[in-house]
Amino acid sequence: MIAYDDSEEKYNRDEFDAYIYNNEIEEEINIACSCPFEMRDFTNQEKQYIISYIPFREKLLAWFESTHSDGCWTEENVELFYPLTHQGEL
Repeated sequence: MIAYDDSEEKYNRDEFDAYIYNNEIEEEINIACSCPFEMRDFTNQEKQYIISYIPFREKLLAWFESTHSDGCWTEENVELFYPLTHQGEL
């Protein structure tokens, strides 16, 4: 009898679930920065994602640096990103 090895299938399923999760949380973060109606502070989960996932953080940081003066960032979100700016000065 041949044993069925589903480890690759599980990996693909886990990878797909992670992809969906990443897309969903990134969309929620982007909405949180949308002017003027959706603007809100990031949740703790979103903050952890931003801090942990460098490629997304770099894209969001570039967006922050170019739009922070537009008023689309809450004070709390500015406080999160301010130390991450290249010189700490905007």
